[in-house]
Amino acid sequence: MIPDALMKTPFMANGRTAEGADCYGWARLVLRECFHVTAPEYPIEYAPDDNLSCARAIKSQLAEWPMVKPRSEQPGDVILLTRMGRPSHVGVVLEDGRFAHLEQSAGAPCVESYKDGRWAGRVAAFLRWED
Repeated sequence: MIPDALMKTPFMANGRTAEGADCYGWARLVLRECFHVTAPEYPIEYAPDDNLSCARAIKSQLAEWPMVKPRSEQPGDVILLTRMGRPSHVGVVLEDGRFAHLEQSAGAPCVESYKDGRWAGRVAAFLRWED
C-alpha cells in the first residue's frame, strides 16, 4: 500500500521530503501519496533529542484535527502515540490494528501493531484530516 520509495525514507529531524523526514513529515507524505489528503504543516521546529519540544510541535498542529471516536479509526487516520508519558509521535493507520511510522531510533519507516506489542496502551488519539 505504501510505495517502496517512501518506505526507504530516512529519519531527519524537521524533515518533510522522501529524502529525509520526521514522523509528522513522513505521515504527511503518506497521507498525500496514498490517501490523497493534504495535511497541514506545523511552523514549529524542534530539537530532535528533546521529547518535550517535539511534543509541543505535534500538539500545536494536531489541536486543529478532528478526533475520531474510539474504535472508529480507519486506514488513513493519524495515530497519536505517547513516548515518555507525552503525546509525541504520529503514524498513519493501516488495516488490522497496524500503523506505519518513521521514528528516529529505527532510522527507516516500519509497520507495527498498535493493539499489542510495544505500542499497546500508548495510543493517545486517532485523528482524521479531511481536505
